[in-house]
Amino acid sequence: MNLPNAISLLALGIIMRLLPIIAPSWVPVDPSIGTSARELWLILTGYVIGGTGAVWLLREGTRKTVLVLGQANARLHALAEARAERLARRSGALRDAGARVRM
Repeated sequence: MNLPNAISLLALGIIMRLLPIIAPSWVPVDPSIGTSARELWLILTGYVIGGTGAVWLLREGTRKTVLVLGQANARLHALAEARAERLARRSGALRDAGARVRM
């Protein structure tokens, strides 16, 4: 599955779920049970199809977010190591300068 497929499934699920509300004449109500099998089928399949698209989008979004955060963490770690190395070199140079002054 790819992004356009997942968005299409989500949109189709939403449409199927809202169809009994938007066009009630398309889903006639059976007076003996108070609802129609067509309406129940649209609601159920709307949730399943829309949920499939939504879960894929959430999973893909989470995967990309974790990847970006991992890369940002690696960059921050590299910057912190470079800064610690510069500070260590600077303090070492200051110690050498202090030793030369005392001699």
